[in-house]
Amino acid sequence: MRRIAFLVWFGLSTVAAISLGTATSVHAQTLDVIRGRVTGPDDNPLQNIRVTATSYTGGVNKFATTDKNGRFSITYPAGEGDYWLSFTGIGYEPVRREIKRIGDEAILVMDMKLKSLVATLDQVNVTANAARALPSRSGNTSNIGGGTSTLNNNNVSPDLAGNLAALAAGTPGIQLIPGLDGAADKFSALGL
Repeated sequence: MRRIAFLVWFGLSTVAAISLGTATSVHAQTLDVIRGRVTGPDDNPLQNIRVTATSYTGGVNKFATTDKNGRFSITYPAGEGDYWLSFTGIGYEPVRREIKRIGDEAILVMDMKLKSLVATLDQVNVTANAARALPSRSGNTSNIGGGTSTLNNNNVSPDLAGNLAALAAGTPGIQLIPGLDGAADKFSALGL
């Protein structure tokens, strides 16, 4: 009988200890929810702003992006209560702030107003000189280079008439290279 009473007492105390331990472990694990709203300098909500929450002791990063109303929500199961929040977005100054749990609150609220990094320039006036005319591309020019000199046989000696290398050598920057031992004449353009 003593053994049965001892086993019953031991069993009840074990169940009580397990349930007490479970209750304390459930109570020790709190859920932290970080919420907020991000607005711009004109107090309008900002969409697609990246919000990064970093826990103090664990260094665990969690990310969220603001919706069309500028709202975000980040959840930490078994949260610590102390976090760094970073707000970044294209065209806005990055901001980093600290948020701490006060008491037993489970929802931490951080609203943020971001400053614009977009620079406004002064007015720029561009004027063109109307006296300068562009060259005509209609084919009225006499040579392919668009210059004023034409290629003709007038500058070539009569014994070289019909020689294309001699004709090309009449253009500035092109030099005639006579062929050796009956080979055809060649030309060099700007040393090449």
